[in-house]
Amino acid sequence: MSYQHFTISERAKIETLLALGFSIRAIAKQIKRSPFTVSRELKRHFNCSVEVAQKRYKVNKSNCGAKSKCTPMV
Repeated sequence: MSYQHFTISERAKIETLLALGFSIRAIAKQIKRSPFTVSRELKRHFNCSVEVAQKRYKVNKSNCGAKSKCTPMV
């Protein structure tokens, strides 16, 4: 299954369109995403700016994946 993460420009568009009073469905149509995807993004980053949402995304992304079995030499 293939999917794409939201870019910072898409997050900015969502924030702007939401402030202008657009519905979730209208926002989704504008950025060519599913309304469910836009809804999850809004729930995930409720009441935070685009920059904060992008920082959260990068931190979460850096924490995923296999951890190294080797420990650094101290």
